[in-house]
Amino acid sequence: AALTEELISKADKVEYLEGGKDKYGRALAHVFLDGELLSVLVIKKGLAYELTSKFGPGGFPGLSRVILKAFRSAPPPKFEHPLYWRARNQRRRD
Repeated sequence: AALTEELISKADKVEYLEGGKDKYGRALAHVFLDGELLSVLVIKKGLAYELTSKFGPGGFPGLSRVILKAFRSAPPPKFEHPLYWRARNQRRRD
């Protein structure tokens, strides 16, 4: 979060492409900072996992390929993948 905040605050231009809504009704978007995809910037720092391979391209197959390529060439994050963590720790609400 700190890196994202820093990158956004230093950007001259912030743009986004809307990608619909997730199953909870939250807006989905790809964010660009000075023309660079924010997802790629965070992945290259080893601070994010890609989720495209799990959830699909969301209507943006070209951007998904860019994200996957960045993830394959980036240092692996030093934390557990959120999907695996949730699977182990999520509690069902009754």
